[in-house]
Parts: sequence; C-alpha cells; structure tokens
Amino acid sequence: MSDQAARLRQKITGLNSQYHAKTIAIVSGKGGVGKSNIALNFSLALANEGKKVLLFDLDIGMGNIDILLGKSSRYSIINMFENNLSIYDIIESGPNSLSYIAGGSGQDHIFYLDEERVNFFIEQLELLLTKYDYIIFDMGAGVTRETIHYILAVDECMLVTTPELHP
Repeated sequence: MSDQAARLRQKITGLNSQYHAKTIAIVSGKGGVGKSNIALNFSLALANEGKKVLLFDLDIGMGNIDILLGKSSRYSIINMFENNLSIYDIIESGPNSLSYIAGGSGQDHIFYLDEERVNFFIEQLELLLTKYDYIIFDMGAGVTRETIHYILAVDECMLVTTPELHP
C-alpha cells in the first residue's frame, strides 16, 4: 500500500518541472457531514473563476456527485475498471465547464480496489494531470486501506467535520 501511495505521489509531484493540476482530496471521518456538497460547490466556484476543474467522485459504489448535479451519468469509475475503459471515456460535463467522474451507486456487488486496479488508475490519472488546473477528489467517508494512498498522494487535503454533541 505504501508503495502505491509513493508511486502516485511521485507521478503527481514528478511533473513539477512542467505544469500540472493542483490535486485536492476532500475527506471526512464519517458520512453525512456535507463533504460531497462542499467538494461540488468548491469545484463549481473554481470553474466560475475560469479554472479547468475535474471533480472525481471516489466514494466508489456510493457516489452522489452526479445526483447532486441533477445528472444521470453514462459511466462511473467502476465502469472504467470493469470494462477497461479510458479515463477520457468516463468524464462527464457539468455546469460552467465543470468536468466530473461519477463514483457509481446502487451496485449489486462489492467493488474492491486491488493493486492491479490501483496501477491502472495511476496510469489513467497521469493522462489528466496536465489537462486541468484542479483535480478535486471527493473521497468516501473514513480512511481505508484502499483510499489512503490517494489521500497521501495529493497536494492538499481538506477535512470536513461537523460539531456533534455526545451525551
């Protein structure tokens, strides 16, 4: 796992000599704190400023960015992995020139992000790093073995919390 994070970080930071997208992961410790709404509104604000933005829903299998946009996506990141599609095939268009990739929802099977799929993701992501000003990753709630390498590899991480009183 740390090898994967190191390789992804190396791909992203290895492009420092040339222009590459600023990568930001939006994370939370639990669901229901508004992380996807913040990721979407932050992405839309950047797009309104004329920035090229890709919002990547990495809450795989429980994604809702397309739903929040009021859109129905043709493909999701799950389709990319399971059908060996190019990342360009799954990019959708949102308002104000926002690009997004759906995380997929309502799956009838458990999706597992194994090493082969992580390597494929890294290869595909590398194709996009010089095409956008910002790539925003809307991560699933919590931290898992499968998602930690994304969080460790991005330029910045934004943590969304909510005050909650416990008796």
